[in-house]
Amino acid sequence: MRDPDTRPPIYLRQAMWALAATTTDLYSDRCEALYQSSRRHLEEDELKNPGMEAINLAPAQTWILIAMYELNHGYFHRAWMSTSRSVRLVQMMRLHRLDGVTQVMDPTLRFVQAPPDLTDAEERRRIFWVTYIMDRSSCISMGFPALIDERDIRTLLPVSNAAFENSTKERCLFLSDALTTQTSNDLSAFAAQIVIVSLCGSKLAELQRYDPTAAPLESAGSIWLQPQRLGGALTTEFRVPEHLSVPFTPLDPITAFLNMSAFGCTISVHRAARAQLGQDSVSEVILTQSRKLCVEAASKIVMIMKVTSHWNILSFNPWTSYTLYLACVGFANAWLEERDPALEAPLSFLLESLRAFKKTSALATIMLSDINIEFPSLLGQLDKQLAESLSDDFLAFSGTCAPVQIGSRERSTASDFSVDPDFTNGTTDMLNLEEFDMPQESPDAWDLNLYGLSPFPFGGRL
Repeated sequence: MRDPDTRPPIYLRQAMWALAATTTDLYSDRCEALYQSSRRHLEEDELKNPGMEAINLAPAQTWILIAMYELNHGYFHRAWMSTSRSVRLVQMMRLHRLDGVTQVMDPTLRFVQAPPDLTDAEERRRIFWVTYIMDRSSCISMGFPALIDERDIRTLLPVSNAAFENSTKERCLFLSDALTTQTSNDLSAFAAQIVIVSLCGSKLAELQRYDPTAAPLESAGSIWLQPQRLGGALTTEFRVPEHLSVPFTPLDPITAFLNMSAFGCTISVHRAARAQLGQDSVSEVILTQSRKLCVEAASKIVMIMKVTSHWNILSFNPWTSYTLYLACVGFANAWLEERDPALEAPLSFLLESLRAFKKTSALATIMLSDINIEFPSLLGQLDKQLAESLSDDFLAFSGTCAPVQIGSRERSTASDFSVDPDFTNGTTDMLNLEEFDMPQESPDAWDLNLYGLSPFPFGGRL
């Protein structure tokens, strides 16, 4: 029997159980109780340690897991408060300077013992970087100022999952170096997600920032934004590095989400910029190009979803719903402006896909509600047959391979997504290069106009 002193504290275990319970019919009715119990035990433990003398990794891990649970269940403001707690804890432990400052230089910079091995050091890096991604997510979705200043970070980006699990060395970079490097082949999928978050977060923050020379009563937006700044946002296109991009890499859940979220971020930035357009702010040529880029990004999300439609729905990243929502926005805006019949089928496919995710994600339900609020007449104006198809609760994909379920779920049906649990033994999916219609020679640099972000994590494990 394991020594109770070496087991994770009860609040960390319950937070993990709460997240796991949301993915299965058998325990889904217990997830909320586990979540509330985890929060209660964590807050009680905090009250027992008012001076924070016995600080360790577990509270920071727990708060970020709690934030993920809250985000996936639509408790958005709670999620950002929980994220803020984790941010301050990792900063108190100086995890943002894990590889840049030694104890000799400043003995006050560490509250925890030095990591004994590679695995422990990498665990600390991952705790910090997941917290960083969640902090940037609050900035992107809510417009909050970031709590983590990138200029203070001297922690290496995470290595690949294989290197982490096997405790082997692997070349990695600091974020500041990754943002300027001309080659990104050394970056893991998790590290690429971090760089993408940084780039897109900066782009959106620029659109939200006030002009210090503006009058006090003027609002941010088209009143003070220069046309060239809006024009820059409206010509932005985000992609991941070539070695992680489809169709050049086999699709697994991590690479699929990484690519879908990058395309979704193109739409997110364009949407934010278009919301701030004033009269004659930019030329019609730029607006036409912006609309084209959004439709292309949404089309690539649809293509990835079609290729992976035989996967078990539980294998998808929990926040795939958000990328599907952004793709819907891209198509809906273009369709309402152009009424191009060619946009109706992919738009219907995306809406049906969101309905499929309602079975395992409250976020999908919220995204569907947001679409209905943002485009109240959309369904009524779609082709009648397509609109009627959206009345079904879940999506039944046609023309896909037979489902192969992970584990056993009592209420699983052929309408569920499915995927083989082994993603490395020839069971990954490849996109046809011609069908995907991507340039075969993509620049391999972290150019702001080429790469993007997902507002949600992540390509790695805590």
